[in-house]
Amino acid sequence: MNAIWVAHDRNKDLSWKQSKPELMSLVSNLLFVKKFFPNFNRILFADDHTKKYLSQFGITSLFHEINTSVLNKTYKISPKFFWAYSKILAQRATKGPTVVFDLDFRLFKDISELGFFKYDVGAYCFESIEGKYYYSSPEHCLEDIVIGRDFQWDGYSLNVSCLYIKDNDFKNNYCDYALDYMYQWTALNKNVDYCENYILFAEQYMLSQFVSSFDKKVAVLINNEQVGRLPKYAVDLGITLKDSSNYFYHYGNNKKDFSVGTEKYQIEIDTIKEYAEYVLKDERGIGILNKIYNIKDDEGCFRKLDETLR
Repeated sequence: MNAIWVAHDRNKDLSWKQSKPELMSLVSNLLFVKKFFPNFNRILFADDHTKKYLSQFGITSLFHEINTSVLNKTYKISPKFFWAYSKILAQRATKGPTVVFDLDFRLFKDISELGFFKYDVGAYCFESIEGKYYYSSPEHCLEDIVIGRDFQWDGYSLNVSCLYIKDNDFKNNYCDYALDYMYQWTALNKNVDYCENYILFAEQYMLSQFVSSFDKKVAVLINNEQVGRLPKYAVDLGITLKDSSNYFYHYGNNKKDFSVGTEKYQIEIDTIKEYAEYVLKDERGIGILNKIYNIKDDEGCFRKLDETLR
């Protein structure tokens, strides 16, 4: 299994940083993946800037491979609208099966025991496209796009903060479709105001449609984030949002709650540090986690959460 993390200075302005909770969450996840899945090949996709940034904390030493060849290149894809396109590139460049972890996602338990890797696809949860992040219809998103569109177009999208795909050909087909869409959309829309739905359409909604159309089964870590029942092609692993924190945690838009100086901020970084020290025996990894924990917030190593949520 190839396990992928992606750190990309997509605006090419050397501004990419993470907050202290995000960095500690990343290290925690790496250490728990190492504990639960020692045979996973841990790969970091980065560019020169993000590699250097993560290296200063010792984080790059926790990976088996570091790939800068993919993300040092420039692509004709709008980073403004498709801010997660580098994750698709990383998946396309890696032989399956693959599992991709967002940098703000971390495990506490062995999710293989839940059956996460038993099926064709594994994802964080389903979301309903009628929710606040989906503003446009498929017809609008595909306007003037020359691409296959014979899908069911149901009301479900897959959150991919943790994404497993078993079959290499299926993975590549999905990645090629999403990248083709992003290239075409970028070329056609030069002066459009900011809207999040295009990356969510390409990366998450289209994946759900691929899973359905190719008769794949997708296991979801959380079974009640969507409106109504899970679709027929979903596998319920029995975890609700309420009890999910016993197994894993994903910041998502909640990361804004952990701004420097707040009570939640201190609780969060203490929790990450203390739980890792309690459970893990990896002295080198714990040392990296403690190094980050002990850096003062005003030393310039971290970004402020009110600057951007990504």
